[in-house]
Formats: sequence, structure tokens, C-alpha cells
Amino acid sequence: MDSMHDRAEATSGACILHVEDDRADRELVRAALEAEGIPLELIQVETREEFQAALAQDGVMLVLSDYALPHFDGLTALELVQERRPNLPFIFVSGTMGEDAAIESLRRGATDYVLKERLSRLGPAVLRALEEVAARRRRLEVAEVAERQRAVVALNNDVTLAVSQAIALRGMLQLCTESMVRNLGAAFARIWTLNAMGDILLLQASAGMYTHLDGPHSRVPVGKFKVGLIAQERRPHLTNDVLNDPRIGDPEWARREGMVAFAGHPLVVGERLVGVMAMFSKRVLAENMLDALGAVARTIAMGIERWRLEEQLHQSQKMEAIGQLAGGVAHDFNNLLTIVSGYSQLLLSQKDLSDPVREKIHEISQAGDRAASLTRQLLAFSRKQVLEPMVLDLNALVTGVEKMLRHTIGADIDLGTALDPSLARVTADPGQIEQIILNLAVNARDAMPHGGKLTIETANVELDESYTRTHATAKPGSYVMLAVSDTGCGMAPEVMNRVFEPFFTTKGPGKGTGLGLATVYGIVQQSGGHIGLYSELGRGTTFKVYLPRTEAQVPSGESRQETRVLPAGSETLLLVEDDAAVRTLSRGVLEMSGYTVLEANVGREALRICERHSGPIQMVITDVVMPEIGGRMLVEQISALRPGIKVLYVSGYTDDTVIRHGVLEEGTAFLQKPFTPVALANKVRDVLDKPSTQHSAARVR
Repeated sequence: MDSMHDRAEATSGACILHVEDDRADRELVRAALEAEGIPLELIQVETREEFQAALAQDGVMLVLSDYALPHFDGLTALELVQERRPNLPFIFVSGTMGEDAAIESLRRGATDYVLKERLSRLGPAVLRALEEVAARRRRLEVAEVAERQRAVVALNNDVTLAVSQAIALRGMLQLCTESMVRNLGAAFARIWTLNAMGDILLLQASAGMYTHLDGPHSRVPVGKFKVGLIAQERRPHLTNDVLNDPRIGDPEWARREGMVAFAGHPLVVGERLVGVMAMFSKRVLAENMLDALGAVARTIAMGIERWRLEEQLHQSQKMEAIGQLAGGVAHDFNNLLTIVSGYSQLLLSQKDLSDPVREKIHEISQAGDRAASLTRQLLAFSRKQVLEPMVLDLNALVTGVEKMLRHTIGADIDLGTALDPSLARVTADPGQIEQIILNLAVNARDAMPHGGKLTIETANVELDESYTRTHATAKPGSYVMLAVSDTGCGMAPEVMNRVFEPFFTTKGPGKGTGLGLATVYGIVQQSGGHIGLYSELGRGTTFKVYLPRTEAQVPSGESRQETRVLPAGSETLLLVEDDAAVRTLSRGVLEMSGYTVLEANVGREALRICERHSGPIQMVITDVVMPEIGGRMLVEQISALRPGIKVLYVSGYTDDTVIRHGVLEEGTAFLQKPFTPVALANKVRDVLDKPSTQHSAARVR
């Protein structure tokens, strides 16, 4: 022995299996070992059955065996050791073993042999064998540590590569689980991500002996089972005794499959849980495995977070681009629809039309109205419509539309409300909020063709930075939440990613325009709010609309009656419109109403008219977006030439030069295209009849 330390290490806890049928010889062997000072436990057996049972014990470090026994023999014992535990030292201790038999035993794998009449050799032989066991164990431990380090490095490299290069969340996580199986020796590994509501873990990847993503563990409630407890406690868990671990829900399965160990780790970014990773193993896991998983868990969690943020940014950019396109299309269509609707109304006002002709013109007018409704929804989505915000009590508004909703959704759907009695106020356009509720209710109705439950809920909520970090369009602050939930068919993730896009629909032909939810999205964004969506197939859908709170009070009701008759006037008006057809229609309507109309197709021409016209000009009617000079800049220059002139803006959409974030500035009169002749005449008369400081009928209250 190299030192007393090596000897102590080699013999510490030594358990020796002794095969001997003679009681006296057993005692002689024990005495010889004790005389050598070897602390040990001696298990003495005589039969094959006893030997096999003792050999299965983990603590046995060496076998001593007689060569010949009445019911058993040493060579058979040696064969069993070579078969089951080939690295276990085996020493023959015999009084009848000849030289040839001894050489044959060594050839078959025996470590040494000692004759009973020379037991003084037994102690040194046993010590040598035990030292070799200890040295082998040290080498194995060093090799195992090196292998674990290599595996951890390989796992980290694989995970880092997967996170940096993967183009889809599931693909990234699948590569991570496959690396856990390959490098950590896991029987199978899985990764779950936390759903948007924060209460369910959704299985995203699985590798090893189980690769399916369905089944009872595809949706794990937070706080349930071993994985759910890791999520709830946000602490890792490791056990090398799964059969007796109370967290293991099915020990019979673990016994049947030969599972020995389990390790799981929460996936956390900052203080926010994003998922859980876990693995089962059929072999014992090192205690420092959790440290290795911790480093990998951080990388995977950051990968999930980055993917979500990139996905939200991409979605936000896509919606913005679609919104720009939709707004432009709506603007162009509104010019065309102004002409269609305008001339239809003018023709219908004629007395000498035959009934068949009048009916056809009426159909044209109705088609124009339907098309105008579509363009209004496009403008809502693109956040380019005119809002008339006021302080609102959402509870009162929900109560007000409840009766209409019951007729809309049908008797087979149970409508319920959960309204917060201490609900704060919001500033929004009441008509648009009603539109949001109606559109979401209709969407819920269509998701429940065989009936179900529709719930409208209000509450005061705080959106903190942990929420807004994962929702690109949200800002931290105090909000009033309006939630619409159904128990319908739910949506798949790929549908959820497109649900707010205009013209996207999963309904059959003729059953929807695909603009309902796009309109909701646009109204919420234009109102300074945020909309969240949570849905699962077969489990229903919840839309949550968040509108900023206000401390202002709800004003007393004020009704404004619109004039339905075509008013007349004698004032001189300056009409500025770059679309020739719209300009011709507008001029005709105004001249029919008795006005003198000066017209210009661009801003420069309008300025020349103002400079050269010798008489008064009471009003300028101008498009918002025009070549060379926009409507706002034109009005500023005209006002300098003719102070006190009244103004009416007209446009197919609104522009930031006149309207900031789609909300009219106080004192601005605006007429949305497409408009009817009656609407134009009424609006012009309305503006002319009001004092100069209050000439807008569409104003901020």
C-alpha cells in the first residue's frame, strides 16, 4: 500500500462475500482478516441460491470462495461473478486446490488464490485486491467527472446553437430536448412553456423514448404534478429514487419502465416564469446535475423570451404594414364611393323616374352604402378614422347594449356579465366601444354554433413591466379591462397569429368579411389601449381589451340632432378637391343648394383665387391630403389672406397634419368620405351657422 490513507480508503466499508461450508474454516478466515486490521463486514454463504442473493447487493466489494463445496463449487461461483459483476475481485481460499486448478482459475478470471494452510497470505491479497478496487473506482470517478463535464459542455453548445439559429419555437426546443437525451443519458426529456394566462404549462418538445406532444402531460396546470410544482415553486428538483418520491404521480409506470432518477428545472427570465424543462433517467444522476441544468435552463429561457419578443415585433410590424395598405385603399375607395352614393342620391331625388329605374338606382345606392361600411372598417383597422372621445362608464355602456346583444347572439347562448362596481372611467368614443363589444360578441357567437356561454367582464387592472415586456403594443400603467369570453371551439396558434388581419377569416364563403376583429384591433390601438387574446382549441377564447383609466367624471348627457332636410344658402364657398369627379359632384350639390362655388384642384390655385376674388368668401371646403400643399397648410395660408374664414375638412381618411392620432382637435369641422349630398349640404350649413370659434360639429368633448 502507498500509504495508510490509501489503505483506509480501500478498506472503508468493505463488504466481503465468503463462500464456505466449513464453520471452522470460516472462523479462521475471519480471524486472518481481523489480524491484518481490515475493518469489514463478512457475508458468509454456502449454497448457490444464497450466493446469488448476496451477489446482488450493491455493497459487496470482494468474493472469497472455497474451491470445492458439497452443493456448490468455486468455479461456478466465479462464472456467476464474471457474468454479473465482471470487475468484482475473486480470490480462491482452498485446502484442496492443486497448482493446475489454481492456474485454470486465474485463466478464467480469478484475482488470486490462497491455500488454507498459508492464510498469512490472505490479508495482503485481500488488501491488494481492495486497493485495486479503490484505484479503479477513483479512475472511474475521474472519467465520469470528465464525461459529465464534456456532456455539459456539449449540451450548452447544442442549446446555444439551437437558440441562436432556430426559426421556430418548437424546432428550437426540440433540438434542446434531443441534446439532453444525447448528452445527459436521459430516457426522455421534455420542455413546456407557460401559456399567456400563466396557469397552464403547454408541452412544446419531447425527445427520447417518448416523442409525442399529446396525452395527459400536454397541458399541466401550474401547481399540479411534479412539473407543475416546479413551476409554482420556481425551484429545481432532483431525485434518484423516483419510486419513493411523492411528487412522482405514477410509481407503477416508473417501476415498469425502469426509471431511477428525475430532474426538472424552471425556465425563468428575470423574475418571470416562461416554462419548465425536465428529464427522466434509468440511471442515477449526479447531484451537481441541477447546476448543469441551471445554466442550460437560463439559455433556453432567454431563447423562449427572445422568440416571443421577435414574434410580437414581427406581428406588430405586419399589422402596421397591413394597416397602412388598408388605409390607403379605403381612402381611394371613399373617393369613388362618394361619387357612386352622391349621384345615386341625386338621381333618386328626381320626381319623374319610373319605378323600375328608381329600383335599380336604389340598389346602386345600397351597394354603395355596403361598400362604405367596409371602408369604414378598414379605416378603423388602420387607425385612420375620426373618433369623438368622451369620458365613459364602461359598466353603463355594457348594460346599455346587453339587450341588443341578447337578440344578436340568440337564445341558445347564455349571456352573463361580471361588472366591477368600483370600475374607473375611460376616455373613448362610445360608438366605437359599442362596436368592439358587438364584434367580439358576434365572433363568440359564431364560435358556439351549438350554444354555450358568453361572459362580459370589467375590472380595474395594472399592467406592469413584466407584462408589457411580452406584449409589444402594451405600455405599463393603470387600465380598465373589458373582457369577452366564450366556451366555443377555440383557435389554433396559427389562427391566433392572423386573427386581427383584415379579410382573414376561418368562416365559410358568405359568412363573414374578415373585418370584425381587424376593426376591434384598430379601434383599441387608436384609443390608446391594448388588446390581448387567449385561446385553446376546444376550450374557448378570451379577448381582453385594456383602455387607459381617467380621473375625469362622466358628463351629463347632451344630444345633438342632425338636420335631415336639404338646407339652402347664398354664401360664397371655395371648394378645393384634387379628385375631379368628387369636385364636380360636390360643386353640383352646393350650387343646387344656392351657394356660389369657386373651385380649385390644388392648393396653389385656391390661393390665387383667394387673392384675385374681389368679393367675400365665407368658407373653404378642402380635402386633407392633396399634392403640393396639404389641407392644413392651405388653410393656414388662406386664413392669413382672409381672416375669419370658416373651414370644413373633407377626406377619405384622416391625416396627422389635421388630426393627431386620429382624434380631432377642438374647433375642427370634418366630413368623412364617402358622404351623401344631404350630408354635405347639412354639414356646410352647420359650420356656416355656428360662431367662428365653434364651427366644428365633430369636436372633442
